[in-house]
Amino acid sequence: MRTETIAQQISTLPVEAQKEVLEIVSIISRRYTKSNIEKRKSLLTQHKFIGLWKNRKDITSGKTWVRSLRKREWK
Repeated sequence: MRTETIAQQISTLPVEAQKEVLEIVSIISRRYTKSNIEKRKSLLTQHKFIGLWKNRKDITSGKTWVRSLRKREWK
């Protein structure tokens, strides 16, 4: 979406709704600050299951492998 289109749509909202939009954007902005993203990545990589298939030669794509497994098992 273009910024101008978003701004135009927001400007048509009542003032209270515009305040809600601003609050939501503020919450999302805090969630996606660089430090929060790095913190989440760091927490995720601490789990043992991360990289579980990295040395598997028979599984080149996790998505493809899971789809074929589901297809086979969920007939």
